[in-house]
Amino acid sequence: MKNFYLVLAVAGAILPALAFLGLFGGEPLPSMALWLQALYVNVGTAAAFTDLAWSSLVFWIFVFSESARLQLRHAWAYIPLNAFVGLSCALPLFLYFRARRLQDER
Repeated sequence: MKNFYLVLAVAGAILPALAFLGLFGGEPLPSMALWLQALYVNVGTAAAFTDLAWSSLVFWIFVFSESARLQLRHAWAYIPLNAFVGLSCALPLFLYFRARRLQDER
């Protein structure tokens, strides 16, 4: 399972990047102001973005508590990874390093 987390992390970095590059829809990137405005353009996008933001906050709490418990280093690095790449990359990457540590403890 550990290596599967690593594959998911790589895919979680590539797929959102492809979307941002416009490779899925062929559209150019909107300005940052327009992009932020689009997050709350309707109830559906507002709910999805709020869910993602809340999930990210819960992930950050989990990262710091698990990192302290398992003595994992560089817990702070998952915050910018989550913010600038996405939860789709940061979460499986953290789970990879967590599984690796748990495997080493056996």
